[in-house]
Amino acid sequence: MNELLVQKAATQFGNEPTAIKALGSGLIHHTYCVHYKNSPAMVLQAINKNTFKKPENIIQNYCMVQNYLSNAENSNAIAGLVTSKNGSYFWEDEAENFWRATLYFENSYALKMPTAPHKPRLLQIVLPHLQNNSAGLIQINYMRSFRAFITWRTVTSNLKMLLKELLSSG
Repeated sequence: MNELLVQKAATQFGNEPTAIKALGSGLIHHTYCVHYKNSPAMVLQAINKNTFKKPENIIQNYCMVQNYLSNAENSNAIAGLVTSKNGSYFWEDEAENFWRATLYFENSYALKMPTAPHKPRLLQIVLPHLQNNSAGLIQINYMRSFRAFITWRTVTSNLKMLLKELLSSG
């Protein structure tokens, strides 16, 4: 991704970025952690428009999940979306890249593959909690951008199969 475009996108969600660091390998999206002089750090992401033809649906779905979880009893919060300078939760640059930003949780991380034997077992703890806190979302058609090929039950089923494979291999 062009560094100038990333810098320009970063200034659309906060003032005076002091550091921009790539997060992950960018298989589908280009994702960065941006630190600012006088505002909280953010995760800045260019959503792949070849994969997601209507990226605004991702924003809409994220808002639904965030609103639902913020009102759910005993639920953990997810990172809040950040409003761009144009007043929306996204910004498009002159190259038609679709950008969004969320607050960054310090010391957070995402693993592509477990790095220690106990990591897959954490999924055994997290998955039931996730299912319990999101049970009401099954009744809401919040996956408009995936409607043709994915459902919430498919996601949880796939996570369970992944957990089984990880536990049997390690």
